[in-house]
Amino acid sequence: MTKRSSFFLPPGEWTDRSLRITVLREGPGVLALGQPLPPTDLPEPPSRLLARLYRERVAPSDPGALWSPVYDLPTSGPVVLARDRESRGRLRDSYGSGHWILRFLLLVREEAGSPGEDHLTCELPVARHRREPRSLVSHRTGKKARTRFRKLAEAGGLALWEASTDFLRPDQVRLHAAERGLAVCGETVYGQVAPLSRADLPAVRRPGGREHVLLDRPAYHLHAVQAPELGAEPVTEPAPKPLRKWIEAHAPEGIDLPAGEDRAFFLVFPESRT
Repeated sequence: MTKRSSFFLPPGEWTDRSLRITVLREGPGVLALGQPLPPTDLPEPPSRLLARLYRERVAPSDPGALWSPVYDLPTSGPVVLARDRESRGRLRDSYGSGHWILRFLLLVREEAGSPGEDHLTCELPVARHRREPRSLVSHRTGKKARTRFRKLAEAGGLALWEASTDFLRPDQVRLHAAERGLAVCGETVYGQVAPLSRADLPAVRRPGGREHVLLDRPAYHLHAVQAPELGAEPVTEPAPKPLRKWIEAHAPEGIDLPAGEDRAFFLVFPESRT
């Protein structure tokens, strides 16, 4: 495995400003890019758009390269791309067989009725709504899904949770979090939760309150991806600045990735998720 630096997207291709995209990991037939927070009005799924922009801007001279995402990521974090059909088949087989772990960070409001446990599991099946852009729990049409939650830190009425899964269904993390009573900051589809605002970061110097929103969407981020094809170390990407500021203030020792326990949890279910 080798690492590369980055490439730039000019204004208008992702947001109205220039963005640097980090190449997190590179190997035979596989590439991991750091996906920025996607705008809500993108013309196509963000991971597919990022893959297309990479093909056009970085790899136009490689005619055999497809560079397609292994999974669709609706928020920020590492996105894994497969170079060609053979690589995609190999990576999807590994991913669908439960050999990967995706670890998200969630900032949750501690409200009345919040769970008292520090470790939770949700295994409710996930289906897409037929008419609306959201997912739902369905024991009739839903597909298997499993999310494991653990609390990492808490302060000032907020708590930082990790959500880990071995196969990502659409909106799985947000839906399962809501089903287990975790009120993710900024959630508007699976609950109505106040977004992360300046009032949640009392240490900042500039004035502000609930009206000064720092993150106008659910406060969750794909922090790390572990996969055999990506090497021994997990591929990680720092959280967006508002979420990172809270983590730096209340979890200054950093975030550990206890691979052993969680990997054992997932690998006892080796059936294909695809």
